Amino acid sequence: MRTAKQPEKVNYHSKNLITERNIRKKIKDGLFKLRALVPKISKMDITAILTDAIEYIGNLQEEEMNLSNELKKTEEGDWKEQCGTEVCEVRLAT
Repeated sequence: MRTAKQPEKVNYHSKNLITERNIRKKIKDGLFKLRALVPKISKMDITAILTDAIEYIGNLQEEEMNLSNELKKTEEGDWKEQCGTEVCEVRLAT
């Protein structure tokens, strides 16, 4: 007895599947770059990388603010040393 031939399956890759694969690859590459930039990464999972990066950026912003304030104080001190008059103090106030 003969059996009916079954049609061969066509290897069809969905466009969405390929698009999703490309998106995952971009995310993975971005995480590798981020991991390389942040000095202290506690774990290698996505959540830890992002959490550590956010904390690191916060620390950088705080350090930048401290340095900016220190620079302002230094510049104000230099003006006062140079002038020593009320005119310079008025300039600093404005």
